[in-house]
Amino acid sequence: MSKIILTALFAVSHFMPSLASALPYNNGIVTVGDREFFVGELTDSYAENARSFNFRHAPWLEEVLDNDPVLFNQDVRFFLAGVPAPDLVGDVSSRLREQDRLEDDPLYMAPGHDVVVRGLSDMYIYPTNSSVKYSVFCTRSLEPGELNLCSILVAYPYGTDVALTARKYFPGQLPTVSQDFEAIAVRMIEIAVCMDVTDQNDAERPLSEANILEGSPDLSECSILITS
Repeated sequence: MSKIILTALFAVSHFMPSLASALPYNNGIVTVGDREFFVGELTDSYAENARSFNFRHAPWLEEVLDNDPVLFNQDVRFFLAGVPAPDLVGDVSSRLREQDRLEDDPLYMAPGHDVVVRGLSDMYIYPTNSSVKYSVFCTRSLEPGELNLCSILVAYPYGTDVALTARKYFPGQLPTVSQDFEAIAVRMIEIAVCMDVTDQNDAERPLSEANILEGSPDLSECSILITS
């Protein structure tokens, strides 16, 4: 699949998650592609045909996010990519470099990243040296140097087509906020691993969020055993 198509899918994934498949929810478990995640009881705002899962639909996860030094001001979601999630992220291809342009305005530079400009306001941002599979989409504000939105997309490494996004409106200026992009991507994966119950049998699965938080109050340093 060409990088041009993937770039289009990347934009769609941030702004139109309804195009992805609905995520089944049953007995506290949300299924995303080939992985299952414990989310517990949800608020009434979560619809049965939801196309993505917003972590803030689970009160206990909202509390975790609100107290998290990395994700406290982010809207974090699972979604089903529809293609292998790692294909949505990566380096800038030579074809993109030829069709679009790399940003050279210091106001919109992101240290450690290539910034590809498309149109007047869209920027696709790729890390130049990171072991984490993530990319970022930002839009410019009419105010010079300011941004309307940044949305970070990261491939969940233990699933085929599972991705996570963190989105924030009016995040600030790109040279500053880009310093946190990798940390946000890493933290999303870290939390998701603590929620992943795919390879646990019924006896091992948590009965409530208290079971998860007892072992890891801040949802960090969890391990995962892949058996399937």
